[in-house]
Amino acid sequence: MDQGSLYILRTNEVVWTPKKDMNILAKMKPVILAIVLVLIAGSIIFKDNLLSEMNWTARVLLGVLFVRTIIEKRTEETPSPIELQFFSDRLVVFREKRYISKKVQRKEWYTILYNDVSRCILRSNSEKLCIYCNYDAVCFTYRPDGSLSEKPSYQKHVDEGLCFFYTTFAKDVNFVQEFEEHSPLRVVIEET
Repeated sequence: MDQGSLYILRTNEVVWTPKKDMNILAKMKPVILAIVLVLIAGSIIFKDNLLSEMNWTARVLLGVLFVRTIIEKRTEETPSPIELQFFSDRLVVFREKRYISKKVQRKEWYTILYNDVSRCILRSNSEKLCIYCNYDAVCFTYRPDGSLSEKPSYQKHVDEGLCFFYTTFAKDVNFVQEFEEHSPLRVVIEET
């Protein structure tokens, strides 16, 4: 808990992580893509349609597998803790461990002065809260052994930036009420 904060809201945001239960089709994706690329490259090099040499069932099966591997979702929505710390003059968005990619997870602080916020929008269809503002970001990357780096991996002041998070896993939180009750910010709801 940060000393001096007037109110702290702890909830979950959405991050997209790789699916853990990879099905056989996802594991075959590189092979299917390689076969299609070889057929296309061979057709160009030999100036002959190599697909026409295959019987119709093999062509249909290859086409279905190719389309299916392209549209296969390889990520899933995962809840991730987020903390909104309301102070008298600023909002701090704190993420203890945010998933960025398979190799990168970060501890993040975004400090937003209320005077630097141009608008705050809750997009109800995408369940995304957007804060358009100037902010200071400080991020520390976790090492493979789980320890934090001593120096920030990212430290920057951003002018006219966007700080956002998805509220899908925070159905019990009324963000409009929380922001307007604990800060001078007014949240506009958009149906987009």
